[in-house]
Amino acid sequence: MRYMPPITGDKSTTLNDVKHTVKYYEEPLSITGVTNESYLEYDNTATYGIGDYVLLDDLKKYYRCAADSTTGKHPLENTDVWVDFGPINTFRMLASDEFINNKTTGTDCVIVIDFSRKDTFAFVDADFIEVIITLVDNDTGQTLFNKEYKGRDYGSLNYSDFYYQEYKVLSRLVVDGMEWLPDATLTLTFTGGVSIGGLVSGNSSDLGVTLMGTSLKFEDTSKVSVSPITGTRSVLRYGNVRVIDCKLLMETDQFNIIANRIDAIIGKNILWIPSSDDIFAELISIGYIEDFTLPIDSPRNVLTNAVVVGVL
Repeated sequence: MRYMPPITGDKSTTLNDVKHTVKYYEEPLSITGVTNESYLEYDNTATYGIGDYVLLDDLKKYYRCAADSTTGKHPLENTDVWVDFGPINTFRMLASDEFINNKTTGTDCVIVIDFSRKDTFAFVDADFIEVIITLVDNDTGQTLFNKEYKGRDYGSLNYSDFYYQEYKVLSRLVVDGMEWLPDATLTLTFTGGVSIGGLVSGNSSDLGVTLMGTSLKFEDTSKVSVSPITGTRSVLRYGNVRVIDCKLLMETDQFNIIANRIDAIIGKNILWIPSSDDIFAELISIGYIEDFTLPIDSPRNVLTNAVVVGVL
């Protein structure tokens, strides 16, 4: 099982000596072709009514007012009158936890990523026409990778194929094994409309086990909080997940290495990199290990159990 822990970063703000932090996947160096919402920054002296939106730029999130004549009530301290509507457009694809499954949308987007000391990147839950991916070594100026990927295949050889054959759609793109460089830039140049549910990068590793799978379950993990005062619904986590109750084949005597890797990633959203050896791994793009049993009596060439939850 190959995987990649995505690199993350924090956005934070301090209000009345309390620090509020939101964790995102690493922010690109630049994004064009994506338009953010035009809401104004929250003003503590202004009066807001039901349906008014405000921006908290430090956190890259916006909020909707749920009560009339609201003045001097900051969204972070008054959740009874403000509904958290999640990240702004450019940061939706970077949501790493409660607002995952939101999508960044745009047209003819160009996304530039710092790819220094990395070997893997992916975008998932995407809808796009085509993208050109370019890797440049900033130390030499040399282009080391340049490839075009099609998101949709509408081609057909005959009349019947045009009407009866399914379109081929590429909704996930994982590129691993790229050259590790001390200073590099990765550019994604999209043509036409695009939406992306997750954009991650980092360094891949091998867990040392093979996923075999025993059952697949779909669950709705949306969590909704209802204010007892205003009746306003606030969504805390979005979307459906895929739960794989799986068997894992361990074929290594490096027990301690596997144990340490599992300990470092359990409960955290990571990118799973599918391969022909891991049956069912392609069902999960980004997800977390919920439960993992690692036998210690005979740690080599044995079957063990795990629960993997795919959120994207």
